[in-house]
Amino acid sequence: VFVLVIFVCVACSRFLPSSSPCLVRIMRAVFSQPDPTLRYLVLSHGALRWAERLASVKADKALSKELDASKAFDKCKKDAAKLAGSKAKVKYADFAEKWKGTRAGERALALSKKKD
Repeated sequence: VFVLVIFVCVACSRFLPSSSPCLVRIMRAVFSQPDPTLRYLVLSHGALRWAERLASVKADKALSKELDASKAFDKCKKDAAKLAGSKAKVKYADFAEKWKGTRAGERALALSKKKD
C-alpha cells in the first residue's frame, strides 16, 4: 500500500512542485522499514533514485525549462499534424520563437524550415 501511494505521489509531483523533498523523505522512510519485500521493491524499481532525480530536476531552472519545452513541443506536433504544410510551418516557427534557447525550440525551427 505504501509503495502504491508513493508511486502515485511521484507521478503527481509535477503538479505539486514543493512535494519533491517530501517524496524523498517518504521513500527513505519506506526503505528503512524492516520488511524485506518493501526494501526490495524500492531498490528494484529505483524509486528513491527517481524521487531524488525528480527533486533535482525541479530545482534546476534550465532542466525544468527544457522539460516544459519538450512537453509543449509534443503538443505542438500533434496540433501541427492536423494543419496543412504551410500553416504547420508557421506554427513551428511561432513555437521556436517562444521557446528559443531550448532543444525543442531548435527542433521546431528545423521543422519550420523543412522543404516539402
